[in-house]
Order: sequence, then C-alpha cells, then structure tokens
Amino acid sequence: MCFPVHAALLTERQKHSMTKRNNEIIVFADLPPDPRDRAALREYKALGFTHCILTEDCVTLTENGNITDEYVAALQNIRDCGMGVIVRNMYNDADYFCNAREKSGSNYGTPYTLPARSIGGELGDVFGFYMADEPYMCPQSEMPWRYAHKDVGKFASFDSLVQLAAWKNKWYPDSFFHVNHVPSRCYDHYFPQGAHVCDYRDFLTAYTERVLDTLSGGGRSVCIDNYPFIEDNNIQSDYLYDLMTAATVTHAYNARRAAEEKAVFGMCVQTFRAHAIDGSQRSRDIVSDGEITFQLFVGAALGARLYEYFCYRSTSELNGILRTDGTRRLYSTVSSAYNRAFALCESVADFEWKGAFAVAGNVLCDNAQAFVAAKHMFASERHITVESEYDALIGCFENARDYGFFAVNYTDPMRAMRNKITICGALSGARLYGENGLSGDFDNGVSRAEFELSAGGAAFVRIPKENIT
Repeated sequence: MCFPVHAALLTERQKHSMTKRNNEIIVFADLPPDPRDRAALREYKALGFTHCILTEDCVTLTENGNITDEYVAALQNIRDCGMGVIVRNMYNDADYFCNAREKSGSNYGTPYTLPARSIGGELGDVFGFYMADEPYMCPQSEMPWRYAHKDVGKFASFDSLVQLAAWKNKWYPDSFFHVNHVPSRCYDHYFPQGAHVCDYRDFLTAYTERVLDTLSGGGRSVCIDNYPFIEDNNIQSDYLYDLMTAATVTHAYNARRAAEEKAVFGMCVQTFRAHAIDGSQRSRDIVSDGEITFQLFVGAALGARLYEYFCYRSTSELNGILRTDGTRRLYSTVSSAYNRAFALCESVADFEWKGAFAVAGNVLCDNAQAFVAAKHMFASERHITVESEYDALIGCFENARDYGFFAVNYTDPMRAMRNKITICGALSGARLYGENGLSGDFDNGVSRAEFELSAGGAAFVRIPKENIT
C-alpha cells in the first residue's frame, strides 16, 4: 500500500486553527525587531513568531531606578500586536533586575554599566524571562580544558541562575523561565569536576535539579543551541546527540513534576550564517525551506514545543532573516517553511512523547557516527518496524486512543534525496498525515505501507491502540 506525501501551503482553516493554538508552540527569535515600530512587529508576527523578546537594544529599561516610559510603551506594543512578551536579561547578569549600586561588567567582552535599581512587579503582564546561560559559563580563554580540574568551582555553577529564579518566584511566579544552553562541544560547561567526569547529560540533569527545581511555578524550558548545517553539506554529527540528550533529560524531569511544573523541550533553528563557536568550521547559509523544515520536524519528532531562531536581524558579523537595513533576506524562505511545517508539528499536540529511534538507510547511511553516539538513548521499536532507503528519524508518541509515529527524512536537504519509508505492523484503521494534512487512511487488514518523504520532509502516522494486542 503506497501513499504520496505532498507539501503544500496551509489552508485558511488550518491558519485559523494555528492562531487558536499558538500558546501550545512557543516560537520567537533573538535580535528581534524594534519594539517601537508596530509595522515591524506585525511583519515579525506574520512570519509565525508567537512571542517577542524585549531587549535594551532600542529602549532603556530604567532611568533613575524607575521603568522608563519607552520600555512600558514597548511592552504594550508587543501585546497589542498579539504576541507574548519575553523580557531579556540584557547583560546576562544575576543582578540585572535588582542591583544595590551601579556596577560595571562585561558581556562577551563588551563592557556595560548596570545602574542601581530594584524591579518588582512593574513589568506587568509578561509571558516570561530569557535569562541566558552565560552567568555560569567559564570562557575557554580563562580556563583551558587541560587545567579544568584546578578550579572546579567555575564549572556548572548555577548560583546566578538560582538567584534569578528566586527573583522570578517572588514577582512573576506564573511566568516562563527560559535558558538556552550551548552545545556539548563547548566542553567548558561540564568538564571533569574533582575526580568525576561529567558528560552532557550530567550537566543538563544538574540544571534541572539545581535550577528548575527551585522554581515555584510557571513554565520552564530545557533549550539547546546546536546548528546542524556546515559547509561540507552534512549534518553535524553531534546535532542528534545533543537534541536527544535534552529531550530525554526533559522527559525524565517531567516524570517527577506536577503538570503545572513540567518543562518544555526547545531548540534553536539555524537561519543565519556565521562562524562556529570553536572556529574550526563555518555554518553554511540557508538556501531552501527544506533546510528549515528539517530542523522543525526533527524537533517535533523529539517532542519539542519551543523553537528559538537566531537571529532575526543581521549584524555586521551575522546574517539573519532580515538584512541590516531591515529589508528581507530569508523572510520568504522562513515563511514557506513555517507554512509547510506548522500543521504537521501540531499533529502531535494531543500526544505524549515517548522517545525516538533512528533507522539507518539500507541504500545509503550518512549518519552512522551520529546514530551510534545517540544509540543508548533510542527507544525500542514497539508495535511497528521501519525500513528506510536513506537515514530516517522516528519519533514515538502515545495518547489515550492511539500510538503515533513521526517520521523524518534525516538527510541533508541540500542533497535533495527523497526517502522511501516502509512501515510494518497492525495498520488497520491507521491514518497518515503529510505536510498538507490528511494524506490517507490505511485499509482494513493492511500490515505494510510505504510513503515517500521529500528532502527536509516528514509525515505522521496514527495507529489505533485497539488494533494492537
């Protein structure tokens, strides 16, 4: 039995449904538009962003210890444009909101002056706070890895974030707490502490236990900043490992928390060109919507409900979605990807993520190193077996009625490889969803079906539990 899986723009009905459920997927971009410019905010929102980060790039937070009128107006502009406000800790400073006296500091080598102020509930209705991970980073220039053991106190020290969490607990207990973590190859976060070797899972688990556990309420994230595409037209080998680690750590954390205290797994989306963190490779520019949908679908297959784009505006060193003069650079490409991906990502909204596994291509396997690195975190194949011509990622989901399987073409979209997926199991009554909605129902008695995924493509299969003994 064979189904085509087509890509298409969202229908107006799907767009209406998307609008109603925006709160279920959090989408925002760093280096946001000028919050004083409502036309710019509306253009930003039209691209699919549900929330907007408010920084001090264009407006000042306080003057003489008080919230400025321009900051209050910026808050209202974002709300009036139908988006949630995420206030950014501009200098990644633990004293950003409450500082007893003026002090100087440095953020990524850029000096700043933090004025004396004590901010309480004056910000009003804000969705959340972007606290950033730099408060506990130990720059590699300060602590070369081979000397890491000599100053273990500098590594994975979450004291600054705990201080920020305490402030949020007091004034904004129901607001979202967001921290974005750099990839595992930035070893400075979790290198040997004393006699113990800490890996990426240890580091992220420690974050949930020492920071997230201190939050008294509100949403919270475990978000990973790893970008898949480099100049040699392959997927970074640590991309899947990092995302799988964060997804499984989030899943374990949520298993021991009440419903209102569960964390959202999130990921950053590559829509820019800049050098890699360690300088050894350069990320390539994005040229197709398939490169973006690939990332969104991988996230969806791993249970992601938060997508952070970096960066929206270009700078002298970064090429973002808009150029430095405000004209559109990748705007139409991102819009096309969003239209392709959103409805399918929403297909798992009423499911619980249970894990994921990879399928090595039986014609060609390009990601063996990545699959081996993440193998110990893969779920077992339950209820179905899957074969794939090229590499694939399968997300496993479950709700009260159905099992769900989210299949992603895990090949670099630049190589334009269409991928035939074969799924076997008790498929009677199952339904297949492609990027344009429902693609077909499975006939009674069928136990084998094939469908094809485009480059950067995905599909979702729902199988009734009543058919599986």
